[in-house]
Parts: sequence; C-alpha cells; structure tokens
Amino acid sequence: MARKTSGNGKKPPAPPTQAPPSDSPAILAVDSPLVVHLPRSQTARPTTLEHHREFEMHLIQRGAGAYFIRDRHVPFRKNTLVLIPPRLTHRFVPQPGTVIEKYTLMFWPGRFGRASASFRMPAGVPCMLALGNHDLTAVESIFRTLAYESDARKPFWQAVLTLHLRLLFLLIRRAAQAQGTAAAAGGQRTNALVAWCATEIEKRFAEALTLQALAREAGYSQYHLAHMFKRDTGLSVKQYILQRRIAEARRILLEQPALTVDAVAQQVGFSDFALFNRSFKRLTGKPPTLYRKISHLNRND
Repeated sequence: MARKTSGNGKKPPAPPTQAPPSDSPAILAVDSPLVVHLPRSQTARPTTLEHHREFEMHLIQRGAGAYFIRDRHVPFRKNTLVLIPPRLTHRFVPQPGTVIEKYTLMFWPGRFGRASASFRMPAGVPCMLALGNHDLTAVESIFRTLAYESDARKPFWQAVLTLHLRLLFLLIRRAAQAQGTAAAAGGQRTNALVAWCATEIEKRFAEALTLQALAREAGYSQYHLAHMFKRDTGLSVKQYILQRRIAEARRILLEQPALTVDAVAQQVGFSDFALFNRSFKRLTGKPPTLYRKISHLNRND
C-alpha cells in the first residue's frame, strides 16, 4: 500500500518514537535527595519492570489497580500507601482505563548519610497499607512539605527533609502495627506458582530461561503457568524476562559507568548486541549509550 501524502505532495513526518509512560522517575537530580510528584488526574497505563536503588512510595487518592512487587500481586485502592523498598523488582498495573490520582515519593537513602538507618522497612511491614483518616492527613501533609522544601530550598531545607522522612517512617510503622497480622497477608493474593516463577526469574534472568523450562521444573503445563503468570503480573513469562533484563541493564549503566555497553548486554543475558540495543530503545525510548549519557548528567553519586 502506498503511503499517503500531505496536501503539498510531501510525505508526512513519521510519528516520533515514544517510550512507555513511567510511573515514577528512577533518576534523581544532581542536587536533590528526593523527588515528589503531587496528584494529578491521568488515565494510567501499565509500566515496564523497574529495579533501582531508590525507595519508592505512592499514596493513592483515586483509582484502583495493583503493583507487582518482587513476587507478589499487591492491589491498591483509594487511601492506601504503597511501599517499594530499594532494589525490589516491581511494575505498576492499573485497572484498564482507570483514572489515577496519587502522590509519588522517590528518594535514595544513601544521600541522607547516617540518617538513612531510619529509612528502613522493619520486618513484617507489608508493601500496602490502608490509612485511617488521621494518618492519611498526616502523610499527605508530609508529602506536600517534602515537595515544597525540595523546591524552595530555604535555609536548613535538607535537615527539614530528613526530619519529615523520619516522621513518615514512624507513621508507616504505626499504620502497620494497627493493621496487625492481617496487614502482613492482606493484598498479597499471588498464586504460589507465580511467586515461585517470579523468584526463579529474579535469580536466573540472565540465563537462557524459557517458559518451557520453568513449567517443566514446576511440574505444570506451559499453558497453566503462562495463564497464571499473565493474570498476576500482566506480562507473559517471555516479556517479564526481557523487561527484567532491561531493568537490570539500566541499573548497571547508571551504577557502573566504566563498564562498556556491550559488556552490560552480555551481563544481563544478551548474546546479540543488536537485539539488546533494539529492546532497550523500545522499552526506554533511548539507545543504551544515550540513556547512560543523559542519566549521568542528572545523577550525582
């Protein structure tokens, strides 16, 4: 079929290649230890897998869906706080067509020095907390204060950020304690087979791993594993492995600047550099070399 031309006889420009929407930024600015996105209405779309050193939180004000975090399907709804500690593989999976409004906080504990010890998740705290009215108001206030202080940068702003993050983590502990044992199990209905499969992929994604091999090891049919895995993660096993490899490549490109891009490709499981380059660009919107260059202009280690 011939390509249509515009009224002046010239071919219309090809549409620009766009990366999938990002649920939250994984790269902090050079001079800021955190970033906060305030709520805005938007029809949300699923994201690719993420794996980074920053702590990530989402305070949901409107909408519903789930996060897949490490090996668990974690549904969210209005007035819930989603917690994603550093270096946990995760993905945002909203209900199709739903409008999401939420606060997003991302910070790297390493930029807070000795205070970073206060920003750890105690054992037993789940990845999703339902907040009561009082705690909800308090957490919203903290998010807004963090956003203001990070932007205004008045005297002692970094100390103020630290104090408010400490308060936030105290409120998280209190909310988790209030939910009790129900919190540890709540919102984590992932099938045991899916959890096993996700764990195996996390350990072996750089290997020549396939649906067939995983199904054989698990003792289930390929169809059953594929169906259950897609239901809970929103991705096929093949897509999940590919996205996990690219997420790891992004991390290595940022944290090991001396490593060549070709070496990064091999380290995450690609023997074909051209395939790595195409896959990376399709999922991030940029080829790996440009991604590393732009990222390091914005990131300060």
